[in-house]
Amino acid sequence: EIKKMSMRANLTMNLAKNLKISGNLLYSYCDWRKNNSSGTNRLASVIGSILGAPATITLYNEDGSYSLMQTDFLTGGLNPIAYINEVSDIEYDYRVISNVALEYKPISELTLRLSGNATTTNTRNEYYMTTKYPGSKGNASLSFPQTVDLNSANTLTYDKTFNTAHHLTAMAGITYDQTITKRASMSAEQFQSDAGGVFNISGGAIQNVPSTGYSKWVLLSFLGRLNYSYQSKYLATLNMRADGSSRYSKGDKWGYFPSGAL
Repeated sequence: EIKKMSMRANLTMNLAKNLKISGNLLYSYCDWRKNNSSGTNRLASVIGSILGAPATITLYNEDGSYSLMQTDFLTGGLNPIAYINEVSDIEYDYRVISNVALEYKPISELTLRLSGNATTTNTRNEYYMTTKYPGSKGNASLSFPQTVDLNSANTLTYDKTFNTAHHLTAMAGITYDQTITKRASMSAEQFQSDAGGVFNISGGAIQNVPSTGYSKWVLLSFLGRLNYSYQSKYLATLNMRADGSSRYSKGDKWGYFPSGAL
């Protein structure tokens, strides 16, 4: 089950005859209540167990508890009713995307464009398996990944037609990309009671070691392009790009990528 909500705002304004600004802002929320549908074993998921379990395997034991859905010749089964009723696996996603751009034309043939983008994604994962699930003593986990993406693209473009036959376009630009990811998670096992569920994670007899993580990468690029056409029949193009990346090897952070075509 997935619930979504989003809101958007857009703005475009001419500050002067040759100066324009535009921007937009998007907020979205997603509530995703998951059911296990993965696994290479045909009975290791909710759908696989529903479709593939033999009719001779019962969902409940004689005492009313959930069965393991296993026989002497079939192991690894998942009780779909027990999973649906006794396992809560929810992901909440909160995302904000903002863009802004400024365009300036000092003369008709020349365009300067400056743009920036920021995207922030905050996620909360809540998982709880009750003590009623077959073979479970209770299992809870919480995780909080966060990602921040920043992007800026700035270009200067010259576009001119000479004597109706010659068309020239030249562009120079610089772009910047950065992604920062942070993660934190905690989990616990063996609960005396299911009261509180995942929000009583401190009540687990076994407290697993919390984990955290951090990563960052940056890409800085310089680019140039030259296009020429004659009577829109004969075309030539030259391109040059230089990328500096934090992911490249130490001492060799830059890569150069020239290209051309006729």
